[in-house]
Amino acid sequence: QKFQVAVSFIVLLNVIVIALETDLANDSNTAVWIVIDSIFLLIYLIELLTVLNAQRWSWYRDLGNWFDATIILTGFITLVVDTRKDASISMIRLLKLARLIRLIKLAHFSPELVVILLASRQDVMTILSLLILALFG
Repeated sequence: QKFQVAVSFIVLLNVIVIALETDLANDSNTAVWIVIDSIFLLIYLIELLTVLNAQRWSWYRDLGNWFDATIILTGFITLVVDTRKDASISMIRLLKLARLIRLIKLAHFSPELVVILLASRQDVMTILSLLILALFG
């Protein structure tokens, strides 16, 4: 329970940081945002490995775990792309927004989050559509 609360707090903190990065990022502070993104990815990787260690073989049967692993892998790909000067800024932002999808996993933990997601379902669908279009279009 405490572990889930801590992870939820980190995900929500990451949402705030991504929002700030979207508004405040520029050429002069790119390295700062890359370091911050790296820290969050490291925390997510540690969380993933901790859950894997705790669940052992049952980890592989939970689609939520595969979802988290995919989001983390996408985050590392984004990090590599982000360090390239010729990278598309809009594509990087879309990939970072994929991390926000982790909020869906928190819905079982927080009834208030369910209400917020339902209220903003159109925005969530738009983001998901743009993400799919950017990745596969």
